[in-house]
Amino acid sequence: METLCLWLYLYILISFVQYQNAFSLINNSNASVNHVCHQDESQLLLQLKQQLHPSFPGFPHQTLYWNGSRDCCLWDGVTCDDFTGHVIALDLSRSFLMGKLKSNSSLFHLTHLRRLNLAFNNFNGSTLPSEFGRLNALTHLNLSATNFGGEIPMEFYHLSNLLSLDLSILLSSSPQIRCDVKMLFGNMTRLRVLLLPKQNLSNSELPINMSSFLTHLDLSNTGLQGVLPATIFEKPNLRILNLGGNEGLEGSLPKSLNRSNVHSIQILDLSRTSISGTLPHSIDFMNNLNYLDLSHCSFSGPIHESIGNITSVSYLDLSWNYLEGQLPDAVGGLPHLAHLDLCYNSFVGQILSSLTNMSRIEYLILSSNAFTGPLPSRKGHGLQMLDVMDLSDNYIQGMIPSWLFSLPSLGVLLLSSNTLTGQIGKLNSNTLAVLDLRSNGLNIELESFYNLSSIVMLLISHNNRVTEHDGDIVNVTFPNLSDLEMSSCEFKKFPNFLRSNMPRLESLDLSNNSIHGTIPSWFTSNAGYLHWKDLWYLDLHSNSLRGTFPPFICNMSQLYILNLSHNKLTGNIPECLPNSPDLIVLDLSRNEFHGRIPTTIGAVYQLVYLGLNGNHLQGPLPPSLANCTHLEVLDLGNNIIQDTFPWWLHTLHQLKILILKSNSFHGSITPPFSNNSLTNLQILDLSYNNFTGLLPEKLFAGLQAIKKRSRVSRDDGLYMGSGNYEYSVTISVKGKDVEFTKVLKIFTTIDLSSNNFIGSIPNSLSNLTSLRLLNLSHNSIHDSIPLALGRMTNLEQLDLSSNQLSGGIPQTLTSLTFLVALNLSHNYLIGPIPQANQFLTFSNESYAGNSGLCGAPLTRNCGDEREPPSAGDFEEDEDDGFMMGFTWKAVVMGYGCGILLGFILGNVMISMEKPTWLTRFVYVEAAIILSKRNKRRHLVQGRR
Repeated sequence: METLCLWLYLYILISFVQYQNAFSLINNSNASVNHVCHQDESQLLLQLKQQLHPSFPGFPHQTLYWNGSRDCCLWDGVTCDDFTGHVIALDLSRSFLMGKLKSNSSLFHLTHLRRLNLAFNNFNGSTLPSEFGRLNALTHLNLSATNFGGEIPMEFYHLSNLLSLDLSILLSSSPQIRCDVKMLFGNMTRLRVLLLPKQNLSNSELPINMSSFLTHLDLSNTGLQGVLPATIFEKPNLRILNLGGNEGLEGSLPKSLNRSNVHSIQILDLSRTSISGTLPHSIDFMNNLNYLDLSHCSFSGPIHESIGNITSVSYLDLSWNYLEGQLPDAVGGLPHLAHLDLCYNSFVGQILSSLTNMSRIEYLILSSNAFTGPLPSRKGHGLQMLDVMDLSDNYIQGMIPSWLFSLPSLGVLLLSSNTLTGQIGKLNSNTLAVLDLRSNGLNIELESFYNLSSIVMLLISHNNRVTEHDGDIVNVTFPNLSDLEMSSCEFKKFPNFLRSNMPRLESLDLSNNSIHGTIPSWFTSNAGYLHWKDLWYLDLHSNSLRGTFPPFICNMSQLYILNLSHNKLTGNIPECLPNSPDLIVLDLSRNEFHGRIPTTIGAVYQLVYLGLNGNHLQGPLPPSLANCTHLEVLDLGNNIIQDTFPWWLHTLHQLKILILKSNSFHGSITPPFSNNSLTNLQILDLSYNNFTGLLPEKLFAGLQAIKKRSRVSRDDGLYMGSGNYEYSVTISVKGKDVEFTKVLKIFTTIDLSSNNFIGSIPNSLSNLTSLRLLNLSHNSIHDSIPLALGRMTNLEQLDLSSNQLSGGIPQTLTSLTFLVALNLSHNYLIGPIPQANQFLTFSNESYAGNSGLCGAPLTRNCGDEREPPSAGDFEEDEDDGFMMGFTWKAVVMGYGCGILLGFILGNVMISMEKPTWLTRFVYVEAAIILSKRNKRRHLVQGRR
């Protein structure tokens, strides 16, 4: 349905252009054709009309008025040769025809065709017929957005007369065509235009020898690999080169280029590749360059002053690289520059005053660098067209200059996460739509924003002081305000600012304030509904709100995210939650709710996060929760729930975090788990209950997410969450409960401590090679510590204390070189303590209560007692890949920079398999704020 709607939208969007083109074709045909077309070709065209059908019956298209009563040379989309009368061009583009193009199609008998355009039709994933090879007179072939798939047949490569070939894909969900790029270039030596974006060239490399006639080459997002050949820049006619989105493409830009070969390049896009090195001076020779995108690569070093030579450039994106140094003044002198994005680099120094002279700049992004000092106190003669300015996540100091708020076209101003200070005065702007001043040291009066008539997003959290005047409410309307964030503003009551007229408010964040008492009556209308009928995000967590569950929430049908955690709300959780059918996050943790969890919660089918930790809830769990099949987080810890282990959990295949700690769960854990159960679970906390029986080996077998190495893209963010909402959990670390307001995607833990489990530790537990924390303490587990635990090479904390373990400490545990905390105390262990790697850092407390242990750090010497089995006695799987991406630097971090911090950084480095992160700490910092910026980026891109 989504695809159909998009096709319909595209049809409406371009139908006017289609009719203009069709009208032009009719006029041209009337002017040029002097005789009737060939009868056999007329019949072939009529047969083609019968083979293809319109996607939207009733909508006009090129073949609609084809009939035998008129000369076919006069038909829409048909062009004939002036002398022979043969059909030489057929343009059925944007007709939205559909059907299978079969090998016996009449199309392939039109052998005089030179131009064929079938773009924006739907051939339903059928493969390209080999009969295309019969059309060997073709010079221009456009099959873009046609939904062809499969392998290109050998005969297709015989179209050696092609000058232009367009196989572009419009939708990422469309089928791909598998193409042999070397054979294509080897046979089609006359190509001038080749467009294959999003097609399948996986494992292919760019050939060194390509058509010397190339003017336009687009192989973006095709899976190209190998080294970028320097010869590609030796095509004297090349105007457009787009190889972006091929992460396997490596190499560097040539340091020396022939000026005469590159002067014609107008568009160069190598974004999202692995191309590295410095930016060479040779770029400066591209004096006709209009569009340059080298974002998301691995370029390093400074930008040279000579960049001022590319005076034609209007779009310049060097974001997400490793560039450094001061920004050259020449950037501010580029006369046509409209789009400049340098975010996520390491530029230093002050923001150039020359940037304020840029007369055509519309989009200026300098965020997530290391710029310092104050903003220019005076504005130059430019910035009249500036729409978006993003200076967030730097070290900019001082006051915000007044000229910044008076820019005539400014729509988006992002200044968050700097060290700006001073008072925000009264602002006047009828263009400013997004204002982000979060995480600075500003003094803000809410009255300052009364004249921002076009404001859509107002974000002022985490500043020095936010105040408003007491007294009567000013009659102010914010007709477009949708997102209001005032977290950590030290409000002691709900601000009167909220009583302004905000008819379109969708997101409200008043968290981390000191608001006390009940929610005031003016929050709702006389009918009991919230004033803001479109509100989908409401965050009031970490205040001192009292009273029962706010009844107006039962009438919020648009609610998507609700966070009332860390307050003092009491009473029962109401049955009305299904009234918000789109609710995905419900966090009521750390309140004083009591009674049972309502069974109706199972009717909130879209629920992804359910947090009820730290209340007084009791009774069994409602089995209806099994209907919430999208659940990723189920946190019910620290309540009084009495139940056996909920066997229905195995149906929640998306579950990532399960916390049932500190309740009254009992019985053995023997539900119908399989290898396909809980495959995404990364955090499991069942501690402080009354579970009995053997450790749940079947449950461990299904934890596929803890068996595999985690990889996290810096583009996707480092933290678990849903959309813009980041998950938070409370986890026991070194025996103390620690609240994680953000949860790393690579974080994994199993805590079964303080129960009544018996038996031995199963060897299969060692298959969980990505596990970070394991706590089995305070149970009745016996037998020896399995040697196979040495395979769990990502373990940072291991607690087996207060059990009945016997035998020696396996020497294989010295392989756990990330281990930062070890507790084996109060067991029946004997023999020498291993003396290698992390075991050299643990204190006496790790071994207390084991009278048979000896060796450092204990004072008891071992004498001649025999050591337990060595590392050589245990065979490690070859697939563990323990040392992959690991260097001595991670060990240094573990010993030298504060052990826990060092190992957290070491784990991030290991998971990304890029030790260069150690020297790029700024990217860790950048990734921390990545998720919260997604919403902002979508809005900025939307304005573009």
